[in-house]
Amino acid sequence: MLTRRRFLSTLRNPENYEGGLDCDHMFALLTKPEYLALAAEWELPVTDVHPARLYDFCRQAFGRLPPIEAQEVVVRALRERQASKKLAKLCAQLPASLHLAAFSYRLPMRDWDAIICAQHSLVNASRR
Repeated sequence: MLTRRRFLSTLRNPENYEGGLDCDHMFALLTKPEYLALAAEWELPVTDVHPARLYDFCRQAFGRLPPIEAQEVVVRALRERQASKKLAKLCAQLPASLHLAAFSYRLPMRDWDAIICAQHSLVNASRR
């Protein structure tokens, strides 16, 4: 919360909310090599599955995970996909609420720079 003196203060501590997590939407963030790696990790018999049904087969297996566990799997895969110094530098400049966006969206660096610039402008304006 922004106080009258334009300082940030904690109104309440954050709580985990699982209600908005959807396994199908999270699975859609994974690339084919990523969900095939998960299938191998879970020892799923993907060699027996027709190639046209492979995506649905893996998605259904993924959908049996509890939402929190599915989120952890996707975040781990996204971090491994984007494990670069450039992305780490970007995340250091973004608020924690945008870290997953940095891993999920493939925006050009000029767009991320614009977001960071706008964020700094908002923070500086709130301090005046």
